[in-house]
Amino acid sequence: NQWLKKSYFILSPSLLLPKNMHQPILKTAAITLTLLTLSLSVNAQPKYTNFPSETAVPKTKNGQLILHEDDFSKDTLHRIWGTASDSTKIEDGVIKILSNGGPSGKIKVSVEPFVNCQLRFRFQFLDSKSLVFGFDDLTAKEIVHGGHILGIRFDKNGSIQIKDNLTGSYNMEYYQLVKDKKVTPELKALFARCEKQADYPFESEKWYDALIEINGDTVAISMNGSKVIEFQSPGFAHPRKDMYRFLIGNGELHIDDVSLISTGN
Repeated sequence: NQWLKKSYFILSPSLLLPKNMHQPILKTAAITLTLLTLSLSVNAQPKYTNFPSETAVPKTKNGQLILHEDDFSKDTLHRIWGTASDSTKIEDGVIKILSNGGPSGKIKVSVEPFVNCQLRFRFQFLDSKSLVFGFDDLTAKEIVHGGHILGIRFDKNGSIQIKDNLTGSYNMEYYQLVKDKKVTPELKALFARCEKQADYPFESEKWYDALIEINGDTVAISMNGSKVIEFQSPGFAHPRKDMYRFLIGNGELHIDDVSLISTGN
């Protein structure tokens, strides 16, 4: 075709070759370009998926329904853990999460739906400043942003916060107003009633045993065997949760010995 020949004449002195060689050269160049494009496309795909490829299989042990547990004794992260970064890995029997503040610091697990639960895990701050934990209902995205039913923030500066996202600022009735910065004083007062905070002293490189309990419309958090905070809010009684997730701030944080137990309806 004439356009290709003109373009090729401009870009290459190889058209000084006999005319019967022009078309094979053009075809070879086109094939090479196609293969290069495909190679770049494949290499651009993330090595890890941001969404779990499997749902955790529940099991019964000592009369308890365990929805998921992991002591990270294996060398590789199981497919039920969703992560968007190869910086999240298992070393020395713990899961090490490195984050630059983006999705690289996020891990999550899909589980069989439940209402009430006990979740235990251990964690250790290194240079990360925060650990955010959440329970989601992936079928509820039309009523709450991202399906994020409730959130808990462990702040290295010395606090633990519980937030009812479902009836608060993540509710889709209010979420766009929050994004557009059109929150009225009345809504601010409503959002304030949907969260509670307690002081708790954290230290770098120290391991903490956390227990999160959901019982109806009440969430309680204990640290190292002592209850630190309890909060009652209607969104916690949402009848379905099917995912839990960890998100860390910039830096590194370690997690170990995760266990999620359903405690009925």
